[in-house]
Amino acid sequence: ATTPFGKVSFWDLRTRRPIAPPQTAHVGPVWTPTFSHDGRWMATSSTDTVVRLWDMRRHQPVAKLQPGTFVDDVGLSPDGTTLAVTTGAERGQGSVEIYSVPRLNRITELPAPWGRWGRFSPDGRTLVIADHEGQVRFFDTETWKPRARPLIAHRAEIISANFSPDDRTLATTSLDGGTRLWELPSGHPIGEGMPGPTQRRSAAVFVRGGTHLAAVYDSGQGYSWDLRPSSWARHACAVAGRPLTRAEWSQALPGRNYEPACAATPR
Repeated sequence: ATTPFGKVSFWDLRTRRPIAPPQTAHVGPVWTPTFSHDGRWMATSSTDTVVRLWDMRRHQPVAKLQPGTFVDDVGLSPDGTTLAVTTGAERGQGSVEIYSVPRLNRITELPAPWGRWGRFSPDGRTLVIADHEGQVRFFDTETWKPRARPLIAHRAEIISANFSPDDRTLATTSLDGGTRLWELPSGHPIGEGMPGPTQRRSAAVFVRGGTHLAAVYDSGQGYSWDLRPSSWARHACAVAGRPLTRAEWSQALPGRNYEPACAATPR
């Protein structure tokens, strides 16, 4: 858990009890911490332009970086060997700097003008970089070269971009209020997007093994979306009150075989 005052506290999610004393991590609010999949490492950043690497076995910081400019985000690779630091406070400025863990030796630097978010896919093979202008780019983590053409995801700043557990879907949120899903690796949109309040900071993550998406906003609102195609099909048929046409099916569930769930529903 983090606070607006630069502190980090540690809790056992099963017992809901603290497991270590709170630590002062930064001078300023702590951005969302990021963890390696095994829980060994944690990285944090803040408005103080400092990045800290934490050993979660000891619940202590073990290394720090000072990029010298505003840090938007930090992301740890699933295996805990690589740290991505997204920097840049103004249009046309910034990059994503890649470091080894735990020594934080610099590996390379990726261009990311006005970058906002940099996170690894669950299999560790892809780094996604989202920016303030609504664009998403994908990089191969072996070569650090682009994997595909940039994806124009939103009309405003992207606030978060997260992969599904199977790496087949990307969820993005933006100041335009929308939460959108993207099929990977094609980059095709899935549906028309899920609405939300505009000009609010938000984040969306896959839960329940990737069958649902949780989206929360700084207004205090939150949504849980059922992503199972069978659920979407039933809802679409219920709204239409009839079997979906092939065109309607393709728009609601692109790439899925035409099997309208309400085809046999009596009228």
